[in-house]
Amino acid sequence: MAISTTTDPGLLALLDYGTAGAALLDADGRYVFATRDYEEAHGLAPGTMVGTTDAELLDDDAVAARAEASRVALEAGRARFEHSVRGGVVCGDLLDLTAEGDARPRFGIVLRAVEHDDLRPTDEIRKRLHDAERRGRIGSWVWDLRSDLVSWSDELFRIHGREQDGEPVPLEEVLGHQHPGDREMVGELLRAAAVTADPFAFEHRVITVDERLRWMHCQGTTEVDAQGRPVRVRGTDQDITERRVVREQLARLHRRSQLILESISEGIVGLDRSARVTFANNAALRMIGATLTDLEDLSLEDVLRPPRTTPDHPIRATLEDGRERHLERALVRGRGGELLGVDFTVTPLRGRRRIEGAVVVLRDRSLREGYERQIALTMSALAEADAHRGELLASLVAAQELERRRIAGEIHDDAVQAMSAVALRAEQLAGSLDGTGAQRLTRLSDDVRDATARLRQLLIQLQPPELETAIGAAIEAYISTADFDFNYILNDDLREQPSHAARVVLYRVVQEALRNVAKHARATTVQITLEHHDNADGPGRVRLTVADDGIGVDAELLRTPQPGHYGIDTMRYRAELAGGHCTVGAGGTGSGTVVTVELPHHLEEETPR
Repeated sequence: MAISTTTDPGLLALLDYGTAGAALLDADGRYVFATRDYEEAHGLAPGTMVGTTDAELLDDDAVAARAEASRVALEAGRARFEHSVRGGVVCGDLLDLTAEGDARPRFGIVLRAVEHDDLRPTDEIRKRLHDAERRGRIGSWVWDLRSDLVSWSDELFRIHGREQDGEPVPLEEVLGHQHPGDREMVGELLRAAAVTADPFAFEHRVITVDERLRWMHCQGTTEVDAQGRPVRVRGTDQDITERRVVREQLARLHRRSQLILESISEGIVGLDRSARVTFANNAALRMIGATLTDLEDLSLEDVLRPPRTTPDHPIRATLEDGRERHLERALVRGRGGELLGVDFTVTPLRGRRRIEGAVVVLRDRSLREGYERQIALTMSALAEADAHRGELLASLVAAQELERRRIAGEIHDDAVQAMSAVALRAEQLAGSLDGTGAQRLTRLSDDVRDATARLRQLLIQLQPPELETAIGAAIEAYISTADFDFNYILNDDLREQPSHAARVVLYRVVQEALRNVAKHARATTVQITLEHHDNADGPGRVRLTVADDGIGVDAELLRTPQPGHYGIDTMRYRAELAGGHCTVGAGGTGSGTVVTVELPHHLEEETPR
């Protein structure tokens, strides 16, 4: 059947539809018209399709697909189809073009897409594409605007943690996977793209099946038909959660860095290779008396003047040779012309091959001078406090020794004399008696004399007369009167005796240390050493070391005193009050305990009132 391309309304409607290939069939199902593209899509030479039928050109599956599409088109006016042809796959629409008065239906066919076998992706290409999507955590999707259905790639299903069923779903269902705070925004952007056909890109959040939040970067384009009408939207979603976390961490770090830069009192100025200002914190702007906008038109060399004795400007020199420089007593000329004294440091910023710029740190000399005055006042106060502490120690030691003398005198004049008299009277009575009574009085006399001897030893320990002349002799006297079950070695290497106050502190520390050894160490030998710890001005300090070979000291006891164990703290307190220090630790061989005390050689003497 011949047709006229200018008068046949069905053909005009068909061509107006806008296709990638079109054809027209008569009531008997024979082709009466086919475009060159349509014929080539079916693997035929141009002009060879007219007069043939689908049954002659297509395989059984394709014929069945066309027949089903014809049935649907008679009901709905149009039907979608897709099937194989020679050399590829075609998809398109079958249209009911039956005109009023026609006895039998006529159909038109328009192609939407044609995939030739030599252009269709092979399994290897599909695998590479899938691997690329997986490595990049990128999923793709297509939203068909005619059916309002969205198809996802396998990777997009995996990112969402959903089963990969491959079935398209309505757009509203896809929006249901978005974070509630982003759902409306995503819907509006996609619908706007479907209308305007403009490309788009945005970030959004999704909620996975296991209720984890993931950040996605979405971008895509809209496809249109021959008449420019949007037909589908294609896009990709990339999981950028880790990138987003890093970006947020960097943003927080940047904010913290900004807070630090803006909080410090030093001025920080960044320079490029031409010494132009690229950054300045608030302290620098206050020193210079300018805004950052003012500095953009200036080189820092214009406002920072080094001392006159400096031959080259340090900023320019650092930018040329890459060496850090520090200068004192430079001047900064403020916006109003006033001069401010500063110290400054120039540090180069090194790139891979050259110096890219520099960082200048400005320090207000008035602040430094103020700090120096404050430090001087503090040091003076500390020296005065140290002097007061020395006076307090002298008073305390003198008071302690005076109290010991008083107690010793009272014991000697009262208790010892009385007990001696009791022992003598008991001996006299024993001489006048015989038998059991005499024996008992004799034992009583012996017990009293033993108690008197112990009191005399206690008197020596309280106030050894040797302490008035030599610390070594006082220690010897103390050990000889004490009932210790260990051997001792005394190394007295002092070239001159320390002051009396220092001797008293050392003597009391030795007493405490030896009592601790006797109670806890289970030692066989104790070595006591007295020596000078000289400084540049002479014998400035005296050192005492008490080392035993016992079981050592519990580390916890060194950190925290336990009930009934205050000896270590007492030694430390005495040494620190005297302006020295006391350390207690393990012996050099890993066993035993070593007590070391260092004191000033001369401590202030004071007689308490």
